[in-house]
Amino acid sequence: MSRIEGLRWDSWPEPPDVLLLRALLHRDDDVARAAWRAFRSQWDPDTPTPDQFRLLGAIADRIDVLDPDDPRVGMFRGMRRRNAVHALVMLDRLDGLLTRLEELGVEPVVLKGPALALSVYDHIGARPYGDLDVLVPYGAHERIVDAFVADGWEATHHDFAGNHGVNFRRGEAEVDLHRLLHAEIVQVGRPEQTMSVLRTEPAPRELSSGRQVRILAPTDALLHTIVHGTQRLLPHNLRWAVDADRIIATERVDWDRLVALAKTFRVSPLVHDSLVFHSTLTGRPVPGGVLEQLATDRLKWLERKRLDAFHEWPEPGRFFGPASTNLSWALWRTRHLTAVGALRAVPGELARGLGRRSAWSLPVLVLRRLGRVRLRA
Repeated sequence: MSRIEGLRWDSWPEPPDVLLLRALLHRDDDVARAAWRAFRSQWDPDTPTPDQFRLLGAIADRIDVLDPDDPRVGMFRGMRRRNAVHALVMLDRLDGLLTRLEELGVEPVVLKGPALALSVYDHIGARPYGDLDVLVPYGAHERIVDAFVADGWEATHHDFAGNHGVNFRRGEAEVDLHRLLHAEIVQVGRPEQTMSVLRTEPAPRELSSGRQVRILAPTDALLHTIVHGTQRLLPHNLRWAVDADRIIATERVDWDRLVALAKTFRVSPLVHDSLVFHSTLTGRPVPGGVLEQLATDRLKWLERKRLDAFHEWPEPGRFFGPASTNLSWALWRTRHLTAVGALRAVPGELARGLGRRSAWSLPVLVLRRLGRVRLRA
């Protein structure tokens, strides 16, 4: 994780990865080549980070511009071919998954990797992905989860009310079954109505069977890419910047709608900083008035804290130690609730994160901590 001057939060790429992204995305070829030389001089392709590894296919797309004589050109192109073969397997699995969901009476929205590969990437090997993300209607999610379990799928983690969905595994196949687009893209107090705000459309390319896939419209996909890509994760998700660039390059983003969505879901500061960062990578200016409109959206205290919970790694509190980290997770897990609902739920979530059965134990923990501090004094 890294901080960048002028940007909020610490969920931005490290300096070497910024060079890599600039090499891949900058529209001035000379700037891109200079960034590639600076990055390549300190990078061993045999030991990439997990997220650098995921960009090898994108490097293959760009290497003729960056350095066609690079000694690892063959490796980059080979990884793109490997990714393409894997994508064909994944898309075949997607076809079967969509058939099963149709049998269960729902038309899902395909998200993330497969959706982007079928819409904004010219080569399916340039955008690898390891699982299939599908969004089903909020009210049908529990029923479909039960059907998946009956079909032999195993959940990989415990679910909770504010979660985006459930990850399943069966054999080598993995599915992320969404009830929400993202835990942060939610109508507060009315999560079941979130999809009424969002737009979908058919993907430009069909599956090999001729099946048409429904995906997010470009503006909505850009919002999802930014919010998901900049959340605090290790390793950092570098792909979001490339995904965002591919979406913007379609010239189908409705910038006024992007501002409206950012305000609706209370993520305007995040979208603002992400667009500023992306502009530094690409040399492409943000359309006039967009940043100004985002900057005028003032968040309330709880809205700011919730944004921090998703995009800033909390420092251990001087007094409560791990409690600050657990409070951050509690704010994450209650993102879908109103302020009153969150006030009621956060103590229980905080206690759970500290390994306690009940929120009533929290005052006891505070008193014990006070006693230890005074004893040491």
